[in-house]
Amino acid sequence: MVEKAILEGFRGIDTALQPKHYDEKQVETALKNLKEQDIKREDLYLQTKFTPLSGQDKNNLQTSYLDTLILQSPIKPAIVQNIFHKESAYDVKLRAWCDENNIIYQSFWTITDNEHILNSDTLTDIAQSKQKTSVQILFKYLNQIRILEFELQDEELSLIDNLL
Repeated sequence: MVEKAILEGFRGIDTALQPKHYDEKQVETALKNLKEQDIKREDLYLQTKFTPLSGQDKNNLQTSYLDTLILQSPIKPAIVQNIFHKESAYDVKLRAWCDENNIIYQSFWTITDNEHILNSDTLTDIAQSKQKTSVQILFKYLNQIRILEFELQDEELSLIDNLL
């Protein structure tokens, strides 16, 4: 999936050493394959999450550096990543706090948890009038309100929809 996304135009990779949700070894394999296709590591944005020391393996991704290491601890972060969905009121208060403290708010599962938005008449009408998909319109809007989006994809979702 990572290799296909990069070949479609993505340049950001979000991963973690959490076997239930991510597979860093597959990212490592994709990076090797992409290198053989003349796509350089320095042209990609790679982030992962900190896990307990027992779960860390600095050789897991076979890269000399990360662009972002997300720390889930009580120090001031540069980026706060959270599920963007109705149940959390779309993190309005958290996003305001991030803005006040010069912290980037990064959402995930934005599409997966918000099909009701993607299928709304309003978004569908805007997408049709702009000859875009609902996903493209939503991502553009999120970008305009300073939400950095990393989406976990499922098999049915076209990767190209994520490109603005």
